[in-house]
Amino acid sequence: KDSGEVRGIIVGDTIKGSFYYSPYGGGVLKRYPIALLKRKNKLLLGKGVISVYMGIPSFLKGDTIDYSKPEFVFEEVKK
Repeated sequence: KDSGEVRGIIVGDTIKGSFYYSPYGGGVLKRYPIALLKRKNKLLLGKGVISVYMGIPSFLKGDTIDYSKPEFVFEEVKK
């Protein structure tokens, strides 16, 4: 279980940004690019080609992010 936070920009129905997290068991803070699409009150995690420039990972500019088979689907949890 990795604990962290998402920072990004909301444009329409999409959130693009980074997931900053501390790996399970400790270690240094890491950064992973993230793209979420809101569809029917759920957030779908998109996939795309990631490149690293000057130590900062991001999705390739001009490349399409695929949401057709999301690895994760996030839903609101009501208590």
